Amino acid sequence: RCLSDWSSDVCSSDLDATQTVSMVSGVLYVSDGGVSQIRIGDSATNSPPVSAMGTMFVSGGTVYADAVSIGASTNSVGALVISGPTTLWTYDDMTYVNGGGALGNGTLTVGDGAANSSLVVSNGATLFIHGNIIVGNNADGSNNFMLVTGPSTSVSNTFGNGLRIGNGGNNNTLIISNGAILYTDNGGTFGSGCNGNKVIVTGPGSRLIGGILSNKNMIIGTNSGGSTNNDLTVTDGGFLFSGGSLSFGNNIGSGNTFHMGGSGAMSTGFAGVVRNASTTTFGAMFVTNALMRCSQITLQGISNNLTVLQNGAVILTNQYAVTASLTNVVSLNSQFGTHTINGGTLSAVTGTNAMALTMGGTNTLVIMNGGKLLTELATLGNNGAYATGLVSGVGTVWSNWTVTVNHTNSLTVGAGAGNGKCFLGILDGASLFNNGTFNIGANVTSQFNTVNFGGPGALVTVVNGGSLNIGSTSNSNGQVVNITNATVTTVNLNVGNSGATNNTLVLKGGSLSVGFMRVRPTNSVIFAGGVMSAGGSTVDTLADNNGPFVVGDGTTASAAVYEMAAGGTGYHNF
Repeated sequence: RCLSDWSSDVCSSDLDATQTVSMVSGVLYVSDGGVSQIRIGDSATNSPPVSAMGTMFVSGGTVYADAVSIGASTNSVGALVISGPTTLWTYDDMTYVNGGGALGNGTLTVGDGAANSSLVVSNGATLFIHGNIIVGNNADGSNNFMLVTGPSTSVSNTFGNGLRIGNGGNNNTLIISNGAILYTDNGGTFGSGCNGNKVIVTGPGSRLIGGILSNKNMIIGTNSGGSTNNDLTVTDGGFLFSGGSLSFGNNIGSGNTFHMGGSGAMSTGFAGVVRNASTTTFGAMFVTNALMRCSQITLQGISNNLTVLQNGAVILTNQYAVTASLTNVVSLNSQFGTHTINGGTLSAVTGTNAMALTMGGTNTLVIMNGGKLLTELATLGNNGAYATGLVSGVGTVWSNWTVTVNHTNSLTVGAGAGNGKCFLGILDGASLFNNGTFNIGANVTSQFNTVNFGGPGALVTVVNGGSLNIGSTSNSNGQVVNITNATVTTVNLNVGNSGATNNTLVLKGGSLSVGFMRVRPTNSVIFAGGVMSAGGSTVDTLADNNGPFVVGDGTTASAAVYEMAAGGTGYHNF
């Protein structure tokens, strides 16, 4: 009833009725310095409240508006369809010659305290918003829908709080498909104080692009009141970019997820930092059939997990874009987190030997089914106890090996104060390569850590281009390395560094090739079977329980051979 009111509000259906408005050409100008609105489906002014359903089709021409509300009040349902390559919907940017000369704010809301409203932008249309885009505002703003679809179709917003899907309302959805693009300069929030909201980017050429600056963030699930089961999915050739952080779980959130990739074409994405907050729980990031690049990954909270599946790759690049001194580029410090590389690849390698992977206590890292973990520096158990790493299966590789002048790699199991009982297993045909120092028990209070090379299944390969230190610091106690059905090569082997006590090497099968071996007092070698080939060795007095160095266990079931190999010192002192 106010469709012809040029300078004030334009309303489609604000009575107990269903009304439809169509625009095919020309200019619709609804602006008054930021206070005028187009309201589609609005019963707020009626007393008593009645329902209202309004629909507006724009298939040509240009619309200027200060603000737009689709489903503008409770008991109202609105629908706006913007379609066609000649269609432009924008805020009042003062370019219209007959305009009022004042800049509009451009905010657009789908479901402003109302449910089941929709916005469709399609077939090459352009929607330009100067303020916020909100789908599902307030607690009653549930089950609203926004679709951006078709090649050359674009939606942009350049001001305000960016894109908000679920701003207090539950089960709202945004879909970007079939080559469309949505650009949000101030990032996006998908589920703020609400649950079950979804953003889906699908189809080759479809793009969701956040701001290029490091403070332009995308957040999946946030608010101190809690947000659960919100999700961002990029699939079938879709593209994602966030210059700032991408958080799946911020503030008090639970079960918020980020899915990168899926069926169809390979998807690609970039975020400055991938993270979640220390107060979040049960969040998850999945990467499959996709390439995801970022400068840092930081997972904390409780049971927040990272999973890289078949044909999925997570590549860490340019850590200095975050801070000039950043080294811990992958920090898996969620309590009771399970992180899996199942046929995919996680790469934290630049050749600078300044990119480190750290995993805290009670976390588990599983690499399996041909998965690849590529690192430069790595620590399992940098804080807390019971960190576990499992590398299993033929073709599965953990490579901590780069070739950099004046730098070496390092790998540590059990490093943090108050830490211990960490475990690393290289199992069933898997391979481990480390071009530097391999420390087990790198803190005086980090005790009883265990590394297993081999076991049932296929032969394991381990190559260490530096020193393997079992009990790597003074007073390090109770560290164990077990070798069975494995081929292990290391430049040097220390069973107990200076001052370390009660650390043990157990060789039951397979082979161990070492340039030089040192066994210090109170530390032991149990050589029950297999082949030990050493270029030189020293077994100190008081080592091996003050007894002799024993080759074999006295049975024929497990033959043991000690080879004095060429190329070392040639001295073997027992």
